[in-house]
Amino acid sequence: MGKILALLLGTPPHYEPRRIRTHGSKGHHGLCMHFYTYGQSLRPEPRLSYPTIIRVNCAKLEPPANHICEGHTGLDSKVADSFFSNPTNESRFQEALDQIQRYLDRHDDHIGCVAIMVSCYYGVHRSVAMAERLATVAERWTGLSVHCRHLDLGKGIERQQRAKKQRKMLRSIERSWPRVVKWLFGGQD
Repeated sequence: MGKILALLLGTPPHYEPRRIRTHGSKGHHGLCMHFYTYGQSLRPEPRLSYPTIIRVNCAKLEPPANHICEGHTGLDSKVADSFFSNPTNESRFQEALDQIQRYLDRHDDHIGCVAIMVSCYYGVHRSVAMAERLATVAERWTGLSVHCRHLDLGKGIERQQRAKKQRKMLRSIERSWPRVVKWLFGGQD
C-alpha cells in the first residue's frame, strides 16, 4: 500500500511522510487553503483578498532535465518524479510542509481562506510540481478544503514553444549559411 501511495505522489518508496496534527478533529473547520503558482519572469506576485501564509520560491531549485520538461508540465508524473528525485528539492518540499504545520498549530481557530504562493521562473514545471504535491499531502493529512490554481501554466508553455521554434529556425539558418555564402561570393558551380 505504501509503495502504491508513493507512486501516486511521485515519491520514492522509502519516503514515509509525517502526519500533520489536526488536534483531534478532521480538520480546521472553516479553513481552506489555496495554492497559487506563477512565473516570476511573467508577473509579480498576485495580490489576493486573503492572507498568504507562506511563499515557496522554486526558481533556484534544480529543474528536471530539458528532455523531460519538453512537452510536459509539473502536472505530469514524469516531471514531478524527476524534480523530487533531487534531495535539495525534496528538502524544500519538507520545509514547506513544516511551515504549513507551524501555521496550523498557531492558528487552530482560523476561519477563512489562506494562500500558499509557489513560484519559479516560468510557472510551468518546478512550482506546479511543488504546489500539486503540497496540496495533495495537505488535503490528505488535514482534511481541509484545498485548491490549486496555476496562473501561468499556459503562458509558460507558449513561451517554451516559441523559444523551441526560434532555436529550430536558427539551426536551419546555421546549416544553410555555408550555401548562402558560397552563392553570394561566386562560389557557384
